[in-house]
Amino acid sequence: KGAHVYFTEAMPENVFTLLSKSEAAKKLKSLVEVNISFTAHESKVYSLDLEPSISPVYSNQRDGLLEKIAEQLATLCCTLGEFPSIRYRAECGVNKQLAEILLQRLRAYKEAEPSMGEGPEKAKSQLIILDRGFDITSPLLHELTFQAMAYDLLNIQNDIYKYTTNMDQTKEVILDESNDLWEELRHQHIAVVSENITK
Repeated sequence: KGAHVYFTEAMPENVFTLLSKSEAAKKLKSLVEVNISFTAHESKVYSLDLEPSISPVYSNQRDGLLEKIAEQLATLCCTLGEFPSIRYRAECGVNKQLAEILLQRLRAYKEAEPSMGEGPEKAKSQLIILDRGFDITSPLLHELTFQAMAYDLLNIQNDIYKYTTNMDQTKEVILDESNDLWEELRHQHIAVVSENITK
């Protein structure tokens, strides 16, 4: 009989116009912009879910891509209640352009939520924008954490590891933040984990 529609990022004006003139408008009970245009993989790991082949440096649609990235970063900062100081590597002009767009977005969110980034327990956060030219070796290195090794060597699907016991029983282990051992070990170096397991 009705629908509640939630957008995870700012709704384009043309979509709003299209919805308001359609038959669906009569059925809408609510239309809300939640502004969470990022994906949280872990409690402290976020992704913008950008295509790895897309680079704002070489893209024909650089301005649109930078606008999208800035909006996603701004919604992340807003969700975390942070109004960071923005630092960037000046040698790359795209960094400066992204920093300026992001600052505009953050100021707009700050107008809507004046307490963003403030509070007695808050320290001033820093958002650092770097390009790959700053650190060209990292993409060539392999991560040596327990989590990286587990995902490389084991068949883990949707954070679930299935294995067969000696009694031919199939068991499942969910590898997420509800698993205390996984949470403790996942970001440690594989040598440290190996040593701790042996102990």
